[in-house]
Amino acid sequence: MTKIWAKIIKDQRTISNKIIAIDEHYHSSKLFNFMVQVCYELDIPTPTVLYSHKYNFTNFNITKFKSTDFVEEVDFDMLTIEAVFDK
Repeated sequence: MTKIWAKIIKDQRTISNKIIAIDEHYHSSKLFNFMVQVCYELDIPTPTVLYSHKYNFTNFNITKFKSTDFVEEVDFDMLTIEAVFDK
């Protein structure tokens, strides 16, 4: 199981955040599928997932999607996802 903390940021303020539990273990090839589930839960469009997003999430457990990474127009500046680990 993978838990992802998603934050929607506008004007340098978090306007929405949610922890989403996904029943699969993370692998870089699955990041797009994870983003589909995350965006469904947040009721926002799914962004384009680039190699840099996969690299940052795999190596640093965090990645940021700017509003320009979305094909559809969105009313926020950034979507940040971060891996959550249980102690």
